[in-house]
Amino acid sequence: MNMQIAPEASVPSKGEERQNGAFGGKRFTEETKGADRGSVPDILVGEVPSLPGIDGRAKMSKSLDNAIFLSDDAETVKRKVNSMYTDPTRVHPTDPGHVEGNPVFIYHDAFNPDAAEVEELRGLYRRGKVGDVEVKSRLVKALNNFLDRSGNGDATLKAWRAK
Repeated sequence: MNMQIAPEASVPSKGEERQNGAFGGKRFTEETKGADRGSVPDILVGEVPSLPGIDGRAKMSKSLDNAIFLSDDAETVKRKVNSMYTDPTRVHPTDPGHVEGNPVFIYHDAFNPDAAEVEELRGLYRRGKVGDVEVKSRLVKALNNFLDRSGNGDATLKAWRAK
C-alpha cells in the first residue's frame, strides 16, 4: 500500500514558529522522498510575521483569549475589533494618534486590501481627524470581507494573497 506523506502543496507561513514547523515537514519529506511519497512543499512567507493580540499583547493566543478566529462570525469579529487596544496616549478623537505599534493598524496592513484607504486612515489618525470607532469599523468591514464564507470574499482573499 502506497502512503502519501505530503500532498502537493505549498505551506503558507506568516509566523516564525509555523515557518520552522513547515521547514521541518519539508526536510522530512525531502529525506523520505521515494516511490510516490509526495512532493516537497514550498514555504511561503508573508509580509506579516505575526499578529499582536487584540489586547495589545505581543502575540495573539487562544489561551490569552486575545485572538480573532477564522471561525468567528461577523458579530463576534465586530465585538472583538471594537474591544481592540489602540493608542493609550489618545484621550479624545481629536488628539493626534500613533499608528506605529497600534494593533488596529497592524491588522489593517495585514487584511485590508485597500492600501489607499489604510494610508488615508493613517494620516487622519496621526492628525486627530478620525476617531478609533471609525478606524475600527473599517477594520471590521475588511476582516469580515476577508473571512466571508459565502464566496464573495474570493476577490478580497486574492488581493490579500497578492500583497
